[in-house]
Amino acid sequence: MGSLMKEFKFKKSSRVLTFLMGFVIAALGVGLNKLPNSWYGNIVEFLDQDRSKFDVLIQYWYGLVCLGIFICLMSAMIVFYTKILVYDDYFVLYGNRSKRKILFTDIRKIEDYTSGQKKGIKIYFKDGQRSIYIDKNNTKDYSGLFHLLKERHKISVLGDDFPDNIKELEFDVTKDLKVSHGTLVYKEKEIEFSHIANFSVVMQERTYNFGIIINFTRKKEKDLIIKATEMDHDDAFYTVLSTYCKEI
Repeated sequence: MGSLMKEFKFKKSSRVLTFLMGFVIAALGVGLNKLPNSWYGNIVEFLDQDRSKFDVLIQYWYGLVCLGIFICLMSAMIVFYTKILVYDDYFVLYGNRSKRKILFTDIRKIEDYTSGQKKGIKIYFKDGQRSIYIDKNNTKDYSGLFHLLKERHKISVLGDDFPDNIKELEFDVTKDLKVSHGTLVYKEKEIEFSHIANFSVVMQERTYNFGIIINFTRKKEKDLIIKATEMDHDDAFYTVLSTYCKEI
């Protein structure tokens, strides 16, 4: 069994707020049904031209109750994460219903995912199984968790003997590029590390993700541009390049 490195916990505030919102809506529906006539007259007078909408709410008070109960049930039944324990070669993700052990060797990519208002850690697997998403807003130490997961994933790819074991390594970077036994293979063509002049890193906006531009010693060879969205095992690949080539 691996050694425990760190425990990370997730926030509960959003789920509590959702449950409270459902409770308030249900209570409002019940309150409208029990509204005294004297209060009704005062409220109608206050609303003036908008009284028709208020009448609809009173008439369909049970709809508010059902909506409130539905929201409460959804907040209680939805699957959510409670904590994550990171070990040296795997991590365990605990949820409100079960726990899941995930080996770093089963992962092809850990991404700082962002789309619209959605931001968090997205974990992709080698065998094509459904990815895992960990919401940033529910994570107490997002940066710490992200970087520790990335570091352990990198080590799982390269091994503790890197760079001495470079002749034994083989992993995919993109569909056309891979590291294979001491060389790069791009579109089935081998490229010795000595043929790479230098490389540079291009950070993806508002994320920790990065792309890489590789420059070759021969001028006739075009620069190789690898986008962050296309790259797997990105930290491992960066480490390989920085070990054998100059970063600019």
